[in-house]
Amino acid sequence: MLRLTFFLIMVTYLACSSASAQLTFKVSSPGKISVFQTPAKMRVLYVGVDNPIEIESVKIPKSALVMKWRAIPNEPVTGALFRDSTTKDYIAVPNTPCMVTLDIYYKDSLINSEQYRCKSIPTPIATVGGKYGGGIIAPALMLSGSGIVPILENFDFSCRVSVVSYSMTYVSCGVAKTVSTTGPVYSAQMKDIITSAKPNDVILFNNIVVSYSGGGFATLSPIAFVIS
Repeated sequence: MLRLTFFLIMVTYLACSSASAQLTFKVSSPGKISVFQTPAKMRVLYVGVDNPIEIESVKIPKSALVMKWRAIPNEPVTGALFRDSTTKDYIAVPNTPCMVTLDIYYKDSLINSEQYRCKSIPTPIATVGGKYGGGIIAPALMLSGSGIVPILENFDFSCRVSVVSYSMTYVSCGVAKTVSTTGPVYSAQMKDIITSAKPNDVILFNNIVVSYSGGGFATLSPIAFVIS
């Protein structure tokens, strides 16, 4: 009589929200491998940042599970997929947007393949004095922030966003003046303009260019304020 030994393997993809992709495998040896998957709301890997993929197993050590990836259709993926030396889990760092397949092997046998979308990091939102989307603002509050602060909303991965450059246009009595600077902090000329701004004057921040710690640049949406 054929004797079957069953193992339970659970693989969890740590997504950027509370929803995670959870895969449960029932492996019989010898015999057919049966795969069961619970519904997943998100299968996304973000370009240029570490995407941790946690592997939890029963009876089978993590070191015995091997993960590989491939682009669709069957092209090499640019980036890195490597095992964390401490946790023995995996970290995926794709370099370009694409569709990929994550393959999981046990003893050289492919036990599961799942498709993931590699997406660009969401475009940050520019804030001034802690305010989103512009509106009415006092000069003192605008100066309190010292400059442009980009925010990545609802993004839990480790990614530093730095302001490269931006312009500030000041409109008073129908006359516009534009000055530019590099980095996030107001230039001395910008500070003088904000300090002397009068009620109903308009200050527009545009051409806001940011860089990501993992590489790449983005231009943020303009943000306009009316001085109170």
